[in-house]
Amino acid sequence: MALTKKEPRKKESRKKEPRKRESRKKEPHTLNWPDLKQRLDPRTPWEKRLIIEPFFTSSINDTAGSISIDFHLGNRFTLPRSRRSAQHDPLTGNPRQDVVARELFIPMGQDFTLNPGQIVLATTFEWFRFPFDLMAFVIGRSIWGRRGLSIVTASAVHPGSSGTITLEMSNLGEVGLHLKPGAAIGQLFFNMVEPAEGMKARRSTFSGAHRPILGKYSPTTVEKFLLKL
Repeated sequence: MALTKKEPRKKESRKKEPRKRESRKKEPHTLNWPDLKQRLDPRTPWEKRLIIEPFFTSSINDTAGSISIDFHLGNRFTLPRSRRSAQHDPLTGNPRQDVVARELFIPMGQDFTLNPGQIVLATTFEWFRFPFDLMAFVIGRSIWGRRGLSIVTASAVHPGSSGTITLEMSNLGEVGLHLKPGAAIGQLFFNMVEPAEGMKARRSTFSGAHRPILGKYSPTTVEKFLLKL
């Protein structure tokens, strides 16, 4: 009886389907110089673009791996002045119990003296427009801080904000400080955030401001409830 040889089974060639790469969203992080350069590029889509006017290329040193942009002191100042009352109480809503202010314009080339213990409101020389996925922290330069200058500003610039940044500055030293418009007194550190759906431009009393103002104190609903307890 003749034996028939079994033919070896042919292995079916299965084509491996290429794995689909999952699109990963960029997690919030601090922007470095290449990121900032891309955000400042006029070719960047409007919803992602950071606008600084005027922008000075010397405000950042890309060779040193910098992750911040310097801002400069503007020309407008607001000096809070005390009334005859010994105390200030902005919560009453009575302007007679709050501080008053005097505005000054210091031309370029001239200086302004900030006396010890004095507080002044100022603005940045630059105008900013933030996209909805970008915020920044306002930090004073240490070269000024070591001489007593404290920038006690609201340290965060919210996404979607526009205008100059108001700076609340005080002199913690024992001698007067000469400040000149155009001096690089601080820097911004930019952080990317995840914008909420349907997010609109942030509007407040200070939105789009080009001069430093005290603003009117407006208690929130929670504050009104707690202050009545």
